[in-house]
Amino acid sequence: MAAALKAIERRGDVVLVARLDGEVVGTVEVVSFWHLQHGRGRCCELESLHVHPDYRNRGIGEALVGAAIDLAEELGCYRVQLTSNHQRPDAHRFYRRLGFTDSHLGFKRTLDTVPATRGR
Repeated sequence: MAAALKAIERRGDVVLVARLDGEVVGTVEVVSFWHLQHGRGRCCELESLHVHPDYRNRGIGEALVGAAIDLAEELGCYRVQLTSNHQRPDAHRFYRRLGFTDSHLGFKRTLDTVPATRGR
């Protein structure tokens, strides 16, 4: 975990953390990158949004997403995007409630030979 967090920091991205009584109860990684489309503007991707199951439905996820959107706006991003596993309908309702729309079909390919903590 520490190596991954250092690699994220080196890349210039951010992990937002929600804490209650000193305990980490939620996280979201905010990745920003330059997008060749749309006038070569900056785009923001939300990754690893997670709220501990014992703390869900308390507004923590909404607060994390709101903070991530605020950060994206500060960075001058024209869009915030995310992917969600097709088997998570509750998460999809949550994202729609926050103003996200189903706009693309995502594809992923796992590469077994690349260490997860390798920085770019």
